[in-house]
Amino acid sequence: MPMTSREMIRHLKKNGFKIIGQNGSHIKMRNDKTGHQTEVPYHCTDLKKGLEQAIAYCGIQRPILRSKTAAMRS
Repeated sequence: MPMTSREMIRHLKKNGFKIIGQNGSHIKMRNDKTGHQTEVPYHCTDLKKGLEQAIAYCGIQRPILRSKTAAMRS
């Protein structure tokens, strides 16, 4: 299941990234410890696979997300 923009931003913040600015509908984030920087589009509902792979380049593993049906059962 693809991640949403909000989920990605939340995940990046948990891994040491801070919001450093916004240009239109894209949020710039940077990790001061590693020096990596990325932009997360905030205009779409689901992120494309390529962006998730680019963020993995920053040294962050994609979190394992439960499906919505599994979340509703618990």
